[in-house]
Amino acid sequence: MDANLYVANAYELVARSGPAAAGEWHTKQRDLSADFRTAFGRTVDRIDAICPMTDGDRTGALVEGWYGHHPPGPMSDPATQHHDPKRLIEQAFEMGAEFPGPAEDLLLSWILSLPADADAPAIAALLAERHRAQVAHLEDKHPARRLLMLLEQTAAAGTARAQGRRGGRRGKS
Repeated sequence: MDANLYVANAYELVARSGPAAAGEWHTKQRDLSADFRTAFGRTVDRIDAICPMTDGDRTGALVEGWYGHHPPGPMSDPATQHHDPKRLIEQAFEMGAEFPGPAEDLLLSWILSLPADADAPAIAALLAERHRAQVAHLEDKHPARRLLMLLEQTAAAGTARAQGRRGGRRGKS
């Protein structure tokens, strides 16, 4: 266990190092209370947060790490990463019933994360189709269902624009 290079009251524990078995998923289990006791010399009743991380600060190496309960799916594939560059939509739908919202804020953050030349309505249609089944069981008013509806509305706005229709009073004939 080493002191953090940048934060005085934090310690780092290297759980894995080196290229052996790179590209494979590994499960790690720790006794966080014992780790805390080793780092700080005292016990605590609860631990509020941990920060798993991957870095090459001490070695200068370029590194990559994935954290989660399952391997990266199609959204995490670099070939389709432009659909959800920060995995905002993917993670919200993975949370399912635990997603707290607000869906509007997440949709805006997702749109702002897209490359400038991205076709947001077309990508929204793909994302809605990909994740629809994950939230089908939730109530209509749930934030994850609201996010699905917003993606569908974004997709529909692109279709309307392609057909030359405008929204608002001027768009109504």
